[in-house]
Amino acid sequence: MNLIDRYVRAVGDNLPRGQRDDILRELTDSIHSRFEDEEGTLGRPLVESEEVAILRSYGHPMAVAARYRGDDRSVTFGGRLIGPELFPTYMKVLTANVVITLIVVAIIWVAGEGGLLSAFAGAIVPIAIQFSIVTAIFVWIDHRWIRDLDGWDPRTVNSMGPDVDVSTLDGLAVQLIGKEHTRAVAVTTSVLEFGLLAIGLTIWLAIGVPAQIGIWVPGPGWADVYPAATAVIVIALLIPVVNLIRPSWTRFRVAGHVFVDVASIALGLWSLALGSWILLSDPTTATPDHVELTEMVNTIVRISIAATVVLTVITTGLEFRRLVRMRRGPEATPAPSGS
Repeated sequence: MNLIDRYVRAVGDNLPRGQRDDILRELTDSIHSRFEDEEGTLGRPLVESEEVAILRSYGHPMAVAARYRGDDRSVTFGGRLIGPELFPTYMKVLTANVVITLIVVAIIWVAGEGGLLSAFAGAIVPIAIQFSIVTAIFVWIDHRWIRDLDGWDPRTVNSMGPDVDVSTLDGLAVQLIGKEHTRAVAVTTSVLEFGLLAIGLTIWLAIGVPAQIGIWVPGPGWADVYPAATAVIVIALLIPVVNLIRPSWTRFRVAGHVFVDVASIALGLWSLALGSWILLSDPTTATPDHVELTEMVNTIVRISIAATVVLTVITTGLEFRRLVRMRRGPEATPAPSGS
């Protein structure tokens, strides 16, 4: 497969199905014409470095697809943070997480676990965390690959194929770097994962299990689960470290994710079973408002943990499916029609 075919197929990953064939034919003709014009000017066939330079001038396949889609949606705050090239994927990932969280919140509210205010407040925490993490990842990717013409290589960029999910860190790295550039993909995703987990562990340890917080003390749903949860976070942090040293150990990474996800689900269910994440330090002197506030906070935490458990169950299923596919061996990637 030559550079043009690889490049065009990568563009096709980001195009709507109804327009894909026509756009890919148009793009293929355009690139061939550029190659022929340059060969006519030079009076000889192009060498690979010259072909790479022409493809780079078109832009990353994700950027080319965004231009053909006529999509100008972006995330801006003072300046552009996430451009139209990544925006559709960004919204797909973010929307999936938020919808699942809201469904869990609605179920708990209908079941009578607290009032509407508690349910709404319980949704804010996981949604804020998801928004912050997903946005930070996509901002970094936009600056590192999409805007930098030299940040990607047409010789490695290729169609992802049906076995790669673009909504995962690995899927994005494959699309940005290239399927054959396995070491760079593993290192990139490991660095991202290590950074996120390191920040999470730092915050987790800083919070700890305080002796008292105002009128409250930590309840069993917090204090009893804390040591085991800390151990799981540390184990999760070791997985990207190992993959930075051994990028080829892809099965280890996926299997490690499955283990950590299962452990996280078990901890979440254990915490939900224990309940009472905060308790009044002196119930005998507590006012009715204190009691009501304590119940509301516990409801918010319960909703947040339940939403996180549901999201983790879905993630575990995706990771387990990927592990099974890896054990079966690589699947053939069919060529898209019209390219």
